[in-house]
Amino acid sequence: MTADVQAFAALPIHGLVFGALDPVTSRVSVPSVAQWIVAAVATALPQQRVSSFEFTFHRAIDHCDNPVDAIDTLAELGVHRVLSSGGASTAMQGCGVLADMIERAKSRLVVACAAGVNPANAAEIIAKTNCRELHGSCLAPSPSADAREASAYKRPKMAADDAAPRLPLAETVMAMLAKCNPS
Repeated sequence: MTADVQAFAALPIHGLVFGALDPVTSRVSVPSVAQWIVAAVATALPQQRVSSFEFTFHRAIDHCDNPVDAIDTLAELGVHRVLSSGGASTAMQGCGVLADMIERAKSRLVVACAAGVNPANAAEIIAKTNCRELHGSCLAPSPSADAREASAYKRPKMAADDAAPRLPLAETVMAMLAKCNPS
């Protein structure tokens, strides 16, 4: 994985998303995350991109024994952002833990609410958690489901060999905008 991080950091990008937990303790794997951050910084340094390079810890945090305490560890490691559902199936279900994570993070890092976030529930998630960032999957809206539930957004049915179960970007954006601004 370190070689992958170095290869990515050598590209003209401004950040990486990764995550790792210790399989025994279900806590953030400090040695792995620290090694990847050091490798990325060392690779980006000659290109003068270190100050703008950001690290995001993905939803592995939702499998931590205590995601609120994990915020301290990740902040100390230099992580800029965490994607989380608060350990629940959806961000809406995890609003209580997400609010605690955001409070713990303060200005040290950003907690982006993720999983089942859509235009129908985004304002409520923001109100319940005080989050500054959301992570949406841009899944296809399901006309038969209640729009206030995460289940209202489902992956389109695709052939078994199709590796991209997403709608075309323009179609997804238009569907989400229509939900946000009905006219």
